[in-house]
Amino acid sequence: MCKTSKIILVLPLMALIFACATDQRGYQPVSQGKPSSLVFEDPMNVDLGALPRMQDLPIPEPQTMAHKKVRQYVGIIRNYTNHEIFIPSQNSQATLTVPPRGWIEFITWSDRVNFTAYVNGKPYRCFKIKAKRGEYPFMCKDYDFMAIISTKTTAVEGLG
Repeated sequence: MCKTSKIILVLPLMALIFACATDQRGYQPVSQGKPSSLVFEDPMNVDLGALPRMQDLPIPEPQTMAHKKVRQYVGIIRNYTNHEIFIPSQNSQATLTVPPRGWIEFITWSDRVNFTAYVNGKPYRCFKIKAKRGEYPFMCKDYDFMAIISTKTTAVEGLG
């Protein structure tokens, strides 16, 4: 066979493949009144007899819908050591740093706080604190809890 006869045989086959690939008869939108497939039903034609009546539906109790009010608790973490103390934040993936002989404000969204203070990547002290609204005055403000990190003992105010 020569090259010309091979091209002549291949051209009708390519035309048939191209025609099948661009055929849009089976993909007409629903808005024209013809569904695109028998698998899907028209969402505008709903059988109302299959749906339950409103009076047959269950009504939830009003007490089950009540949620506990979430509030912000602000406390102080004081560092009496000569080391920087690192505390993983509970609100984000950040790490809070308490400077040596310094303090920071610590914000939480729960009245019970559990956190671990780290020095050089190793656990240094563990805290379990229960926040009480405005119980701890410090620097002319009232805070909800206070954690004190010292070298001698773990002195924690607001321990629950």
